[in-house]
Amino acid sequence: MKRYLQLVMLLMLVIVASGVSAAPLKVTVSEVRTLGGANRDEMATILKTLIASRLSRDGVMAVGTVAEADVAIMVSYIAAGKLFSLDAQALQGGKTVARAFEQGEGEDDLIPATGRLADRLLADLTKNRASAAAPQQQVGVQGAQNGELVKIDDKTMGTNGSWRSPEIPTAIGLIAAGSVGTDGGRDIFLADNRRLFHYRKGTAFKLIAEKTLLVYEKILSLDVLETGNNTLDLYVTVVRNDQPASQIWHLKGDSLERVAQELPYFMRVLKLPGQPGRLYVQKNGGRQLFGGAISEAELVGGQLRTKQELPVPPGTSLYAFNQLTDQNGALLTVVLSPENKLVVYNREQKEIWRSSEEYGGSELFVEKREALAGQDAADAELYLNQKIRTSASGQLFIGKNVAPLLFGKRGNYKNGAVYCLAWSGDGLEGKWHTRITDYYLPDFFYDDSSKDLLQIEVTGRPTILSKGSSALIIRKIE
Repeated sequence: MKRYLQLVMLLMLVIVASGVSAAPLKVTVSEVRTLGGANRDEMATILKTLIASRLSRDGVMAVGTVAEADVAIMVSYIAAGKLFSLDAQALQGGKTVARAFEQGEGEDDLIPATGRLADRLLADLTKNRASAAAPQQQVGVQGAQNGELVKIDDKTMGTNGSWRSPEIPTAIGLIAAGSVGTDGGRDIFLADNRRLFHYRKGTAFKLIAEKTLLVYEKILSLDVLETGNNTLDLYVTVVRNDQPASQIWHLKGDSLERVAQELPYFMRVLKLPGQPGRLYVQKNGGRQLFGGAISEAELVGGQLRTKQELPVPPGTSLYAFNQLTDQNGALLTVVLSPENKLVVYNREQKEIWRSSEEYGGSELFVEKREALAGQDAADAELYLNQKIRTSASGQLFIGKNVAPLLFGKRGNYKNGAVYCLAWSGDGLEGKWHTRITDYYLPDFFYDDSSKDLLQIEVTGRPTILSKGSSALIIRKIE
């Protein structure tokens, strides 16, 4: 009898283990973009249903939302005459794990094409899942204790210790903030293209003031330097066409006063290794726009006075770089390239590492004057991309958004998250990322003193009848 019970228990363990290993991979068709052809909205719905239904097999289960899914699939459909093409990209944790392409001719070939597309995706997903499971079985618990597996803290994933604002009735693109005061309140500055908002976050989230720029001006960046005694300076980078005409505002209590304007510089506040926060500026670099020298600066008599230049790789944009030190204290410069790759340079400005993954992704751009005059229209919009931020402990933070296939920088980004990386000696190594949302993440801010990460999500796109909507999320990073 005892032996019989032991056999039953062993059989149950085998069944349970088999059930765990056979847990289906949950996928969702998160978005279908259509270009060309008639009834595009109806076609998007049809394709989403067809592809999802054909993915529910071979250990894969289709679910309805991104929140439920392990893998999100984005599909682009292009129709040109009788011909059509289908492109699919499968994303897991913001990383591409599978791609597939199919084409066909006429409506009669559409359903077979979706089946072939699903077959290709399933083959890659199954192969990637098997290869990912093998190292985990080899490493096991001991590997996790040795640091070979990096566990993402629930708090950084947004499930604990996070706060979400009420809806902000516009599509916010930029954020800067002061530190938490003795009363627990924090001054937060937000901006869309032409409006600057001053909020205070305490027990409530309250709008204190709103400033509107001229119709032909555009806000490109917000930065804060605290000056003590409940005062701070707000640096607002403004352009008119492609020419900087920036402003500085001074906050004391609830009073926000402009103390300088028409400044011919792009501006940014940085805390470089071993230094307090300082203002750095860059002049218009001509055709490249952000290719001028980067210099430290200070406000004197309502004008900016530049100091020594900062040694950075040629052509570096003020808004797409930052600096770290390695384990020996040597200075490293990290740049986000035009191809959205993180590139690390040593003190001699020699490239020593480049990421294989893409980061960044921004819809914020400057329109060049030549384009407005009808010239050089092919390169009319220059994109700023995401800022790289750092902590005093040497961690690097970078936003990442995903663009629909075939739409590139001019498409509507989504699936935003903030990634944390650190220099390992051989390259930048990922540590964690925030929860990947359905929304576009245009900007974020990290407060080193309170370990708070403040990030913006654009929850509603602007339309003819609406300015869109946004939300502010504050997460405690430990």
